[in-house]
Amino acid sequence: MGARTGSEYVARLAASSPTVFVGGERLDGGIPEHPAFRNVVRTYAELYDLQHAEPDAMTYESPSSGERVGMSFLVPRAHEDLVRRREMFKRWADRSLGTLGRTGDYLNSSLMAMSEAGEFFAQADPAYAENIRRYWRQAYGHVQSADLKILSWSWDGAISRLTVWWQLGETRASEFMDFDPAGRVKRSEAFYGK
Repeated sequence: MGARTGSEYVARLAASSPTVFVGGERLDGGIPEHPAFRNVVRTYAELYDLQHAEPDAMTYESPSSGERVGMSFLVPRAHEDLVRRREMFKRWADRSLGTLGRTGDYLNSSLMAMSEAGEFFAQADPAYAENIRRYWRQAYGHVQSADLKILSWSWDGAISRLTVWWQLGETRASEFMDFDPAGRVKRSEAFYGK
């Protein structure tokens, strides 16, 4: 699956059944139509539609699938790649007049960038460099063709734990990875749901 459309995003969101409270009361019905969410849902849908309205500016051809995918997944290898990525993010920011702060794909870029920064992680321990690359390849190597939306991630250095929350279609997941002092994964858990 290549870059999603706004209607696909809204349909997936409407089909999900998360437990949501607004003003202390449980939301009954779909999120896309609720007054607390409908405008931001429409704005996100417009952003996804922008990928199709301006494919040369907002997407690129995935080397793994051949489909058009979001520019946030592009690994910059030349100055022109950085310019293309900056222009894509600026278009998204301009579309919302900067009010969204962090659009849904900023974490895709963060994790992609970390996977390319192995030398930085190797300063602490050489095993960390391969760990972050392997994590991206195994856990997120498919995102280009899936248009995954990574929701959030955090690193707790005190306990050497990486936590990632992501969404693919109707499925949401949390992954926890604990590392030993050598940088090897000693425990990994994932929780999936709709």
